[in-house]
Amino acid sequence: MSYLKNFCEIITKGTTPSTYGYSFKNSGIKFIRSENITDSRIINKVSLYISKEANEKLKRSILLSNDVLMSIAGAYLGKLALITEIDLPANTNQAVAIIRTDKSKLNPLYLYYYLSSYKIQCYINNVNAQSAQPNINLQQIGDININVPNLNCQQHIVDIIGSLDDKIENNNKIIEKMRNLLSVKTNELLLYKTKKIQLNDIIEERKEKADIELVPYSVINTGKVIIQNEQFNKEIAKNTKGKYKKIEKDYFVYNPSRINIGSVGVMEDEIGCVSPIYVIFKCIKEYKIYLHQLMTFNSMIKEINKRCSGSVRQALSFNDLCSIEIFDIEKEKLKIYNKYCDSIIRLTKKLEQENKLLEKQKKLYLAKFF
Repeated sequence: MSYLKNFCEIITKGTTPSTYGYSFKNSGIKFIRSENITDSRIINKVSLYISKEANEKLKRSILLSNDVLMSIAGAYLGKLALITEIDLPANTNQAVAIIRTDKSKLNPLYLYYYLSSYKIQCYINNVNAQSAQPNINLQQIGDININVPNLNCQQHIVDIIGSLDDKIENNNKIIEKMRNLLSVKTNELLLYKTKKIQLNDIIEERKEKADIELVPYSVINTGKVIIQNEQFNKEIAKNTKGKYKKIEKDYFVYNPSRINIGSVGVMEDEIGCVSPIYVIFKCIKEYKIYLHQLMTFNSMIKEINKRCSGSVRQALSFNDLCSIEIFDIEKEKLKIYNKYCDSIIRLTKKLEQENKLLEKQKKLYLAKFF
């Protein structure tokens, strides 16, 4: 075992452009923040950019291919990513550590997986527990103890775990394409719109709210179907001793409050209920996919935000939600649309379930090697 800093060319971090008088742009050099670093090797979509002039001024944090990034502050603490050519040119801010290995000693991807291991994530959380703010500093990163076998052994480990990540990432690309295709098909469906109707015209039932939050904010993301596994349900039963209301399959879960406002999900399985802030309702079966897609459209989100802006609490009541108007669709066209979309949704679910199994296998290998 030795210190990580002994196998690195640099361990540094970025700077906020405004410190030097620069502002963000709509295009140019990608500017990576901690929220762009998630549970994947790849960088999440970047929305901020800086000029070439600003990039040169922030020369210390210009990113190179194979740099390992670690979020070192805030809610994304400990999240990791690996920079590839497709991410460049890019820069980053002070909440992200840049770890550039000496490649004659340490394979960057081996380091990425080492830092992803349960042992190191526990170390990061332990360091964080000693601080008033969630963070880890560069010295603490450099002082991480690391086991570094020879490069051939490192490559062997990388090949095994990397093959799982390759499959997960490929599945995610297909899932993203499927979701985009659903949006395209919904826009095409709108060509066959008829009269305007209110949501209330297609809502069949509303559920009473629960007393306990059992489905967290993180799984009710705009555009996603909520799928919980068997273990989740066992935990609910254990923690609440069965004293909770269930939401059956096909019910909508909608967040009307200012936190994640407009987030909507559809229950794929019968699972435990959610926080009292959520609206839970079921629409006419034929409209389920159509309505779910509409509620992820920017036009619908804007309409919801506009109605909320007039509220003191910036919330949308169930009655206000029901009064929102949408276009009705020719029944025969809606039937064809549902059949087509259902096959896409089934494929998406299959890939998501496969990714869960791959993630479990990956964790087993991380525990074995590290």
